[in-house]
Amino acid sequence: MTTDIELLSKKAGRQAALAEAGLADLPREADPAGRIEWVRLRPFFTGDDIREMCDEALLRGYRCISLPLPWAAEAASLLHSAPVRVSTAVSFPLGTSPQEAKVLETKSARMGENVDINVVLPVYRLAAGDKSGLRAEMENIREAAEGAVLSFYVETPMLDDEKIISAVRSAEMARADRVIGGTGVFGFPTIRDVALLRCAAPDWMEVGTAVESTAKGARLLPFLVAAGAGSILAENPPLVLGAPETEKE
Repeated sequence: MTTDIELLSKKAGRQAALAEAGLADLPREADPAGRIEWVRLRPFFTGDDIREMCDEALLRGYRCISLPLPWAAEAASLLHSAPVRVSTAVSFPLGTSPQEAKVLETKSARMGENVDINVVLPVYRLAAGDKSGLRAEMENIREAAEGAVLSFYVETPMLDDEKIISAVRSAEMARADRVIGGTGVFGFPTIRDVALLRCAAPDWMEVGTAVESTAKGARLLPFLVAAGAGSILAENPPLVLGAPETEKE
């Protein structure tokens, strides 16, 4: 008998193949920059850095900027009436912080008005087969996040299909708003990885993916979108969007 895991794996394979062949339907949009979440998770910023980043995100039409917790609230204040959102990462990049620390960090992030919360899923629980512990942790984080937009990073380059699907289903049970393929620290999701996330997720849950800020990432961008990525997380969006060399400099 064919299992649900096998069915979803086959469906994802077909979706990825259609995307790579250019046969999958692409959403109609004027500018792919509207899918970009600009990720700058570095340990030091000045006030000028934050203002310049907010101004650039507005100018280029990005959907979101992602900053470490100490600066996310300031950026959200500067962008409070703008269409650009702000997010912050919890337990980045390993996801190995104690659950209590993640809950506390999530509550701190929630204090920043209009700050979305991206939490790194504890891969070690999946590796150990601790599905009940994984669900409980994610549900506790959802409770701590209250009404904030909550996403979970899923390190697809490190996981097989069964574990990826288990992660997505746990995120669904925790009422997460989005699952994100990879942090980029341990590699980047493939087109098939994104298709599997999309196939495993319910219709109401968004799928995002980290993408390499290189010419390769730029080439993959339309295929990742066709495979089901609603948002694209990148450290250098102009490179991913194929900006001219003079503009990149």
